[in-house]
Amino acid sequence: MFDAKYIKSRTSMTGAEQKIYAILLRGKIDHYVVVSAVVTRDTGPETYVFLCDSEGEVLNWLELDGSFKGELNHSRALNGYLNCLLDNDYPGIDNL
Repeated sequence: MFDAKYIKSRTSMTGAEQKIYAILLRGKIDHYVVVSAVVTRDTGPETYVFLCDSEGEVLNWLELDGSFKGELNHSRALNGYLNCLLDNDYPGIDNL
């Protein structure tokens, strides 16, 4: 039901390694997320998922499910986000 299509990678101005994904619902693009991994001086390693547009520009800095601290792991964060969509019967961005 849900899948993610890799779009591109980039490094932010703060040094975060970011990967942009299209989130697919029933094979069609529903929305985009950026998975951002960085080591911060205050909290150490963290990997966060944010809602973004197709170019990777963050639309909302609210950390989405799947985000976590303690490790740099894009796959773990993305899989956590997708599992949350499945667990919560996510209806699609247009149906919220």
